[in-house]
Amino acid sequence: MVSTHALLHGAVRDIEALLDVIARALKPRGLLYATFGSTSDARYGKGERIDPNTFAPAAGDEQGVPHAYFDERSLRRMLERHFAIDSIEERIVDDVVGSWAHPQRPKGSVHWMVRARLSKDQ
Repeated sequence: MVSTHALLHGAVRDIEALLDVIARALKPRGLLYATFGSTSDARYGKGERIDPNTFAPAAGDEQGVPHAYFDERSLRRMLERHFAIDSIEERIVDDVVGSWAHPQRPKGSVHWMVRARLSKDQ
């Protein structure tokens, strides 16, 4: 399973629910490659607060779209409910944010890049 944007958008509880669905859909030991928002992102804490770590921009091309942000500890805790983490890396992604998604690329974008596999006991 590959997700480059679906797990960036929505409230934290929505991301958790999506991971539950993904875990049920994957075959045993199935792989997950995913991108998650980081609390190091320049947009963290700005816009309308949805929950402690979810914010919706007040302007721009993603106005009103909730974005969930995670520090490493909270991301690991959420993922480890279903997955064994092979790698987790925080990256500045200003140069790779798709112009197809953002006519004006945001500055200071930081995402978690994750490779994980469904735990054996799932």
